[in-house]
Amino acid sequence: MESSSVERKAHYFLMKSENIRHVSYDDVVDSSWFKSDLVPPRIVILLPAHNEENSIAHCLEGIADQELPEGIQSIDILLGLDNCTDQTEERAVKAAAELNLNLIVYKTVANKKKKVGCLTQLYSLLHGNSLRIDGKEVSRRHWRYVSSIEAIMSVDADTRMDKRCMIELWEGLKSESNIGGVMAKYTMLYPKSKRKISVNDPHYQEKIDSGEYGGFMARWWIARQKIDMASWTLQLFTKGKGRTYVLGGQTSMFNPDALEAVRKEQGTVSFLRDDTQVEDMALTWMIERCGYKALVSPTARCYVDGMRNYKSYVAQRDKWKGGLIELLMNQDRLKTRHTARLWREQIKMGLDLLTRVLFVVMVIMAVYTHQYQWAWIWAIPPLVASVLNTVLALKTYRIRFIDVIGSALLISPEIYLWVNLFIWIRAWMRHFSVKEFDGWGNQYRAEKGLTHSKLSYAIMFMICFIAGVVFLGYKMHTYFTSHSFVTMIHPYFVAGFALLSVLTVFQTLAMLLQLWQLRTPYKA
Repeated sequence: MESSSVERKAHYFLMKSENIRHVSYDDVVDSSWFKSDLVPPRIVILLPAHNEENSIAHCLEGIADQELPEGIQSIDILLGLDNCTDQTEERAVKAAAELNLNLIVYKTVANKKKKVGCLTQLYSLLHGNSLRIDGKEVSRRHWRYVSSIEAIMSVDADTRMDKRCMIELWEGLKSESNIGGVMAKYTMLYPKSKRKISVNDPHYQEKIDSGEYGGFMARWWIARQKIDMASWTLQLFTKGKGRTYVLGGQTSMFNPDALEAVRKEQGTVSFLRDDTQVEDMALTWMIERCGYKALVSPTARCYVDGMRNYKSYVAQRDKWKGGLIELLMNQDRLKTRHTARLWREQIKMGLDLLTRVLFVVMVIMAVYTHQYQWAWIWAIPPLVASVLNTVLALKTYRIRFIDVIGSALLISPEIYLWVNLFIWIRAWMRHFSVKEFDGWGNQYRAEKGLTHSKLSYAIMFMICFIAGVVFLGYKMHTYFTSHSFVTMIHPYFVAGFALLSVLTVFQTLAMLLQLWQLRTPYKA
């Protein structure tokens, strides 16, 4: 029975009997994909890949696990090999053959736009490329295939979908006629502990390089990103009823009509823009501009790789935060229902930074002048923060107990926040700089270990700062405690603590409101 089903799919889709085919743009023009005009309803997955030999088979296994939604008779995977120099193609073809997947392999041509360029060329295999100099257009026969596509998915090659992910995304996409796209919930996978590999293992380095294993810090970074992503997802449901301002490219399902509407509105080859570092966010805003909704599925889930060290994390967030600022500050910016909220998040980052800097300065000056007095009321904000971070950790899918403890003690959240404040400051500085920044290239180099981390400089600065504060307090003790100095700084001292008190009360109330909104049993 299984073999007859495979033969049926191969009959109406491919010229050959195999379910794997290498194609070029000319194949679209020449109608050489098909041997029959019978083109039943299908879902097409756009799968860009650049040197993903360690994860591509895992990704395809996740696709093979999916159940077809009612009425859908085929899943076609358009694999875009983007300047691959490893075994991505061989392993993908082997896995697809073993899993009986319809795999269409395409190699990008002169692509310099990385993932965006790869997806653009894959999309041109469906709708053609009106900007080609040779003027070639897709055939009428090919349009029959395009008209059979009920949904288009974008999936990253290092992502694995949960078993019911596709059906649940489909149900969300078809829940209303004006849904343009639905995104799955993302869960970062913990790497296995390096201690599980014997130092005498002849493949030790190969296993480490595969990314399957990691040390304490790699697992810490993944935990913080899991909780961060959970917090973001929960806010979308508690504040926005599941509406999102970004349909992430890791695993999202789109209405083909919405993507075509975006492409025509932009006047581009595909639905993506290549002039921004956050193409998925720009796409989402355009989908809403064209009258469609963008949602996060409350149930669909996929598993993705996170950034496992400081360098790669900073490089990724540099791109994200910098791209968001570009969209917000662009004079011709797209209007979205989320703009006000995104600006509030920018203001919140500024207030977080101001509160911490002001707190450090005020406490140092209070100690210098012997005016420091502890009041138990100041224990309320960190206590509320501890409860909030604990709740967020507990609502995070598959979180470790040690990470819940780290959240409750506020050590991990505070370190993570300072890293993000540093990235936020740098993103704004880059925005006003005349020097161009290649976010994609920087992230790729960081993930491959080709960049130098400045974390050691930051640690050295903190050590020098603390030593300088202690030394200055010791050497200038007599002056700092003199009546003239205390009198001179008194007005600034009072104003500073008044401002700090107002900011702290405001942020504490905001945390209490967030806790109230998290009272639902929903888990990210």
